[in-house]
Amino acid sequence: MLVKWTSIPPGLEPGLPHRYSIISGNGERVLKSKETGIAVRPGDRIIFLF
Repeated sequence: MLVKWTSIPPGLEPGLPHRYSIISGNGERVLKSKETGIAVRPGDRIIFLF
């Protein structure tokens, strides 16, 4: 499954620093800015921090 963000999460303004990470069976990995083609498997979680 590919995930594509189509909007800014509620409460966040464009241009402010933020961080996404994915937690899967292999641990946590910080996602790069504008990273695409991320495989999200059942049970994976995407964490958003700002």
